[in-house]
Amino acid sequence: MRIEKIVFCNYKKLQNVEVTLDGNIFIIKGSNEIGKSSFLQGLQSLVEASNNNKQPVTFGEKDGNIKGYFRTSEGNRLACKFEFSTTGPDKFTLVDENGGESLKKVTDIRNIFKYNAFTAEQFVAWGLTADGRRKQSKIVLSLLSESEQKEFERLSTEEKTLYDKRTELGKEVDKYERLIADNNVSEEDIKLIGQYDAVVEQLGDVEKSLEKAKNTKSKEYYLQEKDKYTTAINTALNIPYNTFEEKELKELETASNNVLKMYDEKANGLDKIPEEETEVFLTDKLAKGNTLKEKIIGLKAKYNPEYAALLKTAKTNHTNTEISLKETREMKDNIFAKADTGIEGLRIMDDGLYLQEGDNLLPFNDESISTSRSMFITAQIMILVNKETPILLMGRCESFDKNSLNNLAIFAEKQNCQIFMDRVIEDGELQVVGYSDKDGTTFTKASEKSIETSKEESKEETPSEEKIAEKEAESLEKDVKKNNDTPKKIDKLF
Repeated sequence: MRIEKIVFCNYKKLQNVEVTLDGNIFIIKGSNEIGKSSFLQGLQSLVEASNNNKQPVTFGEKDGNIKGYFRTSEGNRLACKFEFSTTGPDKFTLVDENGGESLKKVTDIRNIFKYNAFTAEQFVAWGLTADGRRKQSKIVLSLLSESEQKEFERLSTEEKTLYDKRTELGKEVDKYERLIADNNVSEEDIKLIGQYDAVVEQLGDVEKSLEKAKNTKSKEYYLQEKDKYTTAINTALNIPYNTFEEKELKELETASNNVLKMYDEKANGLDKIPEEETEVFLTDKLAKGNTLKEKIIGLKAKYNPEYAALLKTAKTNHTNTEISLKETREMKDNIFAKADTGIEGLRIMDDGLYLQEGDNLLPFNDESISTSRSMFITAQIMILVNKETPILLMGRCESFDKNSLNNLAIFAEKQNCQIFMDRVIEDGELQVVGYSDKDGTTFTKASEKSIETSKEESKEETPSEEKIAEKEAESLEKDVKKNNDTPKKIDKLF
């Protein structure tokens, strides 16, 4: 549905203004407080069937109205009237020129226009607040099919459940880590406590080895005993008062040699014992082992072994939940990424709307994305959510350079939509500017009686900024003629 003409009577700054709209892009120009915002708010009130102003009546007047004349995609003409006064209630009426029933209930009128009222500037600005990001996501989510929306909502519910579960598990991890820390038991101490049984078992083995070492005579032992025996015999023989008969000496010598031979035989029959099997080494090892055992017993006395198990379980559950949450979010993202919206790069994340730029995800606001780009993408969104009435209220024209305006004009013509913007000029009367995408613009002068927009074909050569300015100045001097093609039948309906 397109609007062909709008008439204001005593609406805020617009007392008697009629505008015939022929084209796709319109720029409302003028100085401050001249009526630019009034024009756009009045247009929005018509298609939204809602009064957007607490005091719409022009100061000093008692009542007023706005009339809009529309043509549907089927070619039917509709007239919508918004009446307001300083005393009575607001009234909306929609009339079909083909003789259809007049609609006076706002709900019925809204069902005809099916208009989602927001400006492109509003949509982009929402990206700067948490509440605004939720609004952005809700609007973009409406672009999905019914089945896609249901799946998205299901995954959103699952995401919320997993998110809450992850939060609670995170608190459990913190709790058990705090309990362990409060008992001054480190992670290394916990590992040591877990080795208690192994330490006790090893100590038992050391005690057995030590007992064996004590009962085992080494080669060195027999050699030492041999030396002791030899010394004892020599000492006995050298005592002055000891007198031995020759026979006794021979017997003593024979016995001594036998003893020494026995010691040699025993010593030669043994290998050297490794150091770690010696009595001295094993005694030291046993002492160190007992010290470690006593330390572990002390740690166990102030540590609850269940904490470690509970901490381990909590960490495992937290990690698994984190993985499930990530997978769920990826599935949500894939739903919108694969949706046939015609808008590339938009992503609905858990904290709002984002734009995919290469490997980067940028929050959808004009602090992260250029204003002209974010506004152009918003225009695409507005077309999709306002298919019945593709009338787009963009906001300030200053957000677009000439190249961006040309791209927007091409888009508007392709989509057969109407785009409205406003621009502040110093000491200027109200004007409606029709913009063409063919490398040129045509401006028309505004008057209190009539404002008409038109287009001109530009030359093949792109005009310079000076020529455009001259062209604007010349066209501003021309009076505007009313559009004679406006159906008289509609004019007479009100």
